[in-house]
Amino acid sequence: MSGTAFFVQNTNGIDSGMHKFFPPVSRGIEAIHFLSGGVARAVRNYAWDKPDASLVGAPIETPDYLTLKGLTNFIQTEVPDTVLQTTFRVVRTRDSLVDADHCPVFEGTYSSGSNIGAMLYGNVSGNINQNSARYTDATLTTLTPGGTTLVSGVDIDRANFALIVTIVGAKFTTVRNETKGTVKVGATNEFGRRPSTLPFRIGSAYEGNTLYKGTCDVALWAHHSVELTPSEVALNVARYRAFLLKRHGIMV
Repeated sequence: MSGTAFFVQNTNGIDSGMHKFFPPVSRGIEAIHFLSGGVARAVRNYAWDKPDASLVGAPIETPDYLTLKGLTNFIQTEVPDTVLQTTFRVVRTRDSLVDADHCPVFEGTYSSGSNIGAMLYGNVSGNINQNSARYTDATLTTLTPGGTTLVSGVDIDRANFALIVTIVGAKFTTVRNETKGTVKVGATNEFGRRPSTLPFRIGSAYEGNTLYKGTCDVALWAHHSVELTPSEVALNVARYRAFLLKRHGIMV
């Protein structure tokens, strides 16, 4: 039996009763998770032909997002930490960030100083930080977190939902707060990335040197295992922004 499957670009498979979502740019897509409408929907991967995630603990459900807690209530994906990547997420935190128990991880693969991986988290300085571990020497023996910071109150209002995009390139990392219009570019590094050996968690890192146990609200998490171009990022930002506003009243 043979035939032809037709897909209409920029359509929303969710509205048509399908369990898939088709962003304008799907190059390198690994996962699309809408953390709305309950945990059963949140663990479903809306990216075409990609595995679903699994639930750990008991996140707090609302119609529009999940409240997650590090190491306790989170989404475990099968998405690998790759050298190049682009991540879209709509997140906020109302935790205090006064210590590790109250510092949230929006997503991460971190487990130790030797397995830093990639992680977007709130740190004790009150800011939102993106780590994307890189080597610092030609022998590939020493690591740096490769941190890029969104300063609270300047680059981000962390208590309100924001659409944050991270583009991890070969030599540096760019973090864009599309809601506030701020762009932060990390330091250039010539020695290459050091991905974690662990897959991504949404709402948590792994048990490591620092135990991040804070809470955060997540409405969307989408991940590509490639470095998208600025024009490609803009197309997907517009699509996610329109979808969340129409379906959930979240303006980012």
